[in-house]
Amino acid sequence: MDRNKIFYACSGTADLIKSYKHWEKGEHDPHEVSITFSGQILEYCKASNSKVFMVSPHANGDSFRDDDAVIEHRPKPKVPFVGSGLSYHLGEFSYGFILLWKALRFRSDIALVDSGATYYFMLFLFRAFGIKVVPILHNTLWPAGFPPQKLAGRVIQWCDKWFFRYGANAILGVSKECGNQTLSLCGPGVENKIVQFRAQFHQSYFGNIAPPPPYERRPFKIMFIGRVEVFKGVFDILRMAKQLENKHPGEFKWVICGSGPALADLQLAAEEQELKGVVDIPGWVDLEELIEIYRACHLSIVPTTDGFSEGLAMTAAESALSGRPVITSGVVPAAGEMPTASYKAITNDIDSFVEGIEKIATDKEVYEQMRLACREESLQFLDRSQGLTAILHQVLSRI
Repeated sequence: MDRNKIFYACSGTADLIKSYKHWEKGEHDPHEVSITFSGQILEYCKASNSKVFMVSPHANGDSFRDDDAVIEHRPKPKVPFVGSGLSYHLGEFSYGFILLWKALRFRSDIALVDSGATYYFMLFLFRAFGIKVVPILHNTLWPAGFPPQKLAGRVIQWCDKWFFRYGANAILGVSKECGNQTLSLCGPGVENKIVQFRAQFHQSYFGNIAPPPPYERRPFKIMFIGRVEVFKGVFDILRMAKQLENKHPGEFKWVICGSGPALADLQLAAEEQELKGVVDIPGWVDLEELIEIYRACHLSIVPTTDGFSEGLAMTAAESALSGRPVITSGVVPAAGEMPTASYKAITNDIDSFVEGIEKIATDKEVYEQMRLACREESLQFLDRSQGLTAILHQVLSRI
């Protein structure tokens, strides 16, 4: 009996080869607290006796092959001699053709394609060659509340709409917001295609994290964990810290953990704004160090701006799993999945965040209600029946 062949295109620059080797040994990647999405796809392929071809735009260009899996790291092409906007679009088009060629050579039956791997409408080509297509929305179609205004963005979404309606065999979304936006874009007729799933985490890691410090302990400490990018709102955190320090000297402390292209600029900005002793920016920390940082903090912050189409915000889920409430912006769908454990501030509005933090830090009843909700509202991220493996069994058997 022929084995099914699953093609998977990853959007992020994940090291799929390293992840595969950890999965093959039955061990967790020591740098991850979540169960990787590629690992969950591999679990589905193992259970369904399917072969898999995985592609990631990881920069090292490595490849791997065994009897069950082919994995390639293929960076997205850079198109020279054109403007940056046009170069980006041409790169997305050309990568779509590369993915199609890889899938055809593998003789794929089904293609699982992450949001951001290429334009959705390019996936019509897969259907033209008889390959069933399931897009996996790890990102929303636009930052929640901020649909595209520029002509290019609106044209791309108009094209994507037709793929979702007539090309996609199913549409998987990591949050309700992903599904709601798809319905908003496409109108009636696609609701039966949309299936939600949830990111899944290793409970053992969070079991090592003590409850938050006593509420009355001061300073009230707030943590950010994530990629240090402008669109993640890290520079807004400095403005919040400055405002709160001026109003309540010594009452609030912050720690910003993570690496990214804006790290050096952020550290310099904190120094220029005289926030030494108020904001600590250690950069990347390992998981053991992170446990200690969690233990010292009362609250987590995810202040993503309107410059990023956040699909869930894994760090918000991690915060709730650690027993820490989280304050988010309006573009973070995790707030909708954990409505009591999170406080949703207005996107890009520093005053709204400051007001929310003051409320949480001065009203013990509000804080305790949020803290107690963390356990119940985070259970979905430990429920394997809502994970990607289970949903793939459900969806792929149907299509």
